[in-house]
Amino acid sequence: MLDEVLDVLITAWTGEPVHHRGEHYTVDGIRFLPRPVQRPRVPVWVAGYPGRIRPLRRAARHDGFFPLDLEHPDQLAEIVVTLTDLRGPRRRRTTSP
Repeated sequence: MLDEVLDVLITAWTGEPVHHRGEHYTVDGIRFLPRPVQRPRVPVWVAGYPGRIRPLRRAARHDGFFPLDLEHPDQLAEIVVTLTDLRGPRRRRTTSP
């Protein structure tokens, strides 16, 4: 349900009419005005618990991940590796030397 509503919301932020018929939601012609000033859209950060893959997959498609209830710093390192792998080479951020 969250993935579907995020798709609807992101489309609505364009300011254009949204027509959506999905598994959980039906939207017919809504417009979100005024459009957000952020470009390309409002940043979407996803929260989740360590070891839960669905929130990490969702975060990989969006802008960031907010980990909940970390018990050890190594969990954060695992999250970074997983997100990097899920995003693939086109979304990896690199730094120049």
